[in-house]
Amino acid sequence: MCEIFDEIRQEGEARGEARGEARGIARGEERMLLANIRSLMEKLSLTAQEAFDMLSVPNEKRKKYLAML
Repeated sequence: MCEIFDEIRQEGEARGEARGEARGIARGEERMLLANIRSLMEKLSLTAQEAFDMLSVPNEKRKKYLAML
């Protein structure tokens, strides 16, 4: 019986770790994109919209990044 619970716990931990890693990767990608947007705006004197266009940021995500700027 304990073995079954131990297996279930280990599976849960593995799933949790995988989800945490995926979230960490997504946050890292988000930070990198934001840094790239800021860099284009600063170095090339672009507006946020122009930087979004250059980086092909999807329209549905532009509002989110604009708020983060």
